[in-house]
Amino acid sequence: MFGSNFTSRDLKSFDETIQIFGDMAVVEFYWIFDAVFGREIPTPMQTRGRETQVMKKFGDTWKIVHVHYSGMPATGEREGF
Repeated sequence: MFGSNFTSRDLKSFDETIQIFGDMAVVEFYWIFDAVFGREIPTPMQTRGRETQVMKKFGDTWKIVHVHYSGMPATGEREGF
Protein backbone atom coordinates (compact mmCIF):
# COMPACT_ATOMS: atom_id res chain seq x y z
CA MET A 1 0.00 0.00 0.00
CA PHE A 2 2.72 2.49 0.94
CA GLY A 3 4.86 1.82 -2.12
CA SER A 4 2.02 2.22 -4.61
CA ASN A 5 0.18 5.19 -3.02
CA PHE A 6 2.98 7.47 -1.79
CA THR A 7 5.42 9.09 -4.20
CA SER A 8 7.69 10.06 -1.30
CA ARG A 9 7.89 9.04 2.35
CA ASP A 10 9.98 10.17 5.30
CA LEU A 11 9.45 8.64 8.75
CA LYS A 12 11.38 10.01 11.71
CA SER A 13 11.22 8.66 15.26
CA PHE A 14 12.43 10.26 18.47
CA ASP A 15 12.42 9.82 22.25
CA GLU A 16 12.67 6.05 21.90
CA THR A 17 12.55 3.93 25.07
CA ILE A 18 12.97 0.18 25.47
CA GLN A 19 12.01 -1.75 28.59
CA ILE A 20 12.99 -5.42 28.72
CA PHE A 21 11.15 -7.93 30.91
CA GLY A 22 12.88 -11.29 30.36
CA ASP A 23 11.76 -12.52 26.94
CA MET A 24 9.29 -9.62 26.51
CA ALA A 25 10.01 -5.97 25.69
CA VAL A 26 8.04 -2.75 25.33
CA VAL A 27 9.30 -0.20 22.79
CA GLU A 28 7.80 3.31 22.85
CA PHE A 29 8.53 6.27 20.59
CA TYR A 30 7.09 9.36 18.94
CA TRP A 31 7.07 9.75 15.15
CA ILE A 32 6.57 12.30 12.39
CA PHE A 33 5.62 10.98 8.95
CA ASP A 34 5.95 13.33 5.96
CA ALA A 35 4.73 12.03 2.63
CA VAL A 36 3.27 12.89 -0.74
CA PHE A 37 0.08 10.91 -1.35
CA GLY A 38 -1.21 10.11 -4.83
CA ARG A 39 0.33 10.00 -8.27
CA GLU A 40 -2.20 11.88 -10.41
CA ILE A 41 -2.79 14.73 -7.92
CA PRO A 42 0.16 14.67 -5.50
CA THR A 43 -0.91 15.85 -2.05
CA PRO A 44 1.62 16.55 0.71
CA MET A 45 0.62 15.23 4.11
CA GLN A 46 2.03 14.92 7.60
CA THR A 47 0.99 12.75 10.51
CA ARG A 48 2.43 12.76 14.01
CA GLY A 49 1.92 10.33 16.81
CA ARG A 50 3.31 7.88 19.26
CA GLU A 51 3.68 4.15 18.99
CA THR A 52 4.05 1.29 21.41
CA GLN A 53 5.35 -2.09 20.26
CA VAL A 54 5.22 -5.17 22.46
CA MET A 55 7.88 -7.68 21.45
CA LYS A 56 8.61 -11.28 22.40
CA LYS A 57 11.86 -13.13 21.97
CA PHE A 58 11.61 -16.44 20.13
CA GLY A 59 15.00 -18.14 20.32
CA ASP A 60 17.46 -15.41 19.23
CA THR A 61 14.85 -13.34 17.34
CA TRP A 62 12.65 -10.53 18.67
CA LYS A 63 9.21 -10.36 17.02
CA ILE A 64 6.45 -7.80 17.36
CA VAL A 65 3.37 -9.36 18.95
CA HIS A 66 1.32 -6.16 19.40
CA VAL A 67 1.39 -2.56 18.14
CA HIS A 68 -0.61 0.43 19.36
CA TYR A 69 -0.73 3.86 17.67
CA SER A 70 -1.92 7.08 19.30
CA GLY A 71 -2.09 10.66 18.18
CA MET A 72 0.18 13.24 19.74
CA PRO A 73 -0.99 14.44 23.15
CA ALA A 74 -3.04 17.64 22.99
CA THR A 75 -0.94 19.09 25.83
CA GLY A 76 1.88 17.90 27.96
CA GLU A 77 5.19 16.24 27.31
CA ARG A 78 5.27 16.59 23.47
CA GLU A 79 3.86 20.09 23.13
CA GLY A 80 5.47 22.01 20.28
CA PHE A 81 6.20 19.03 18.02
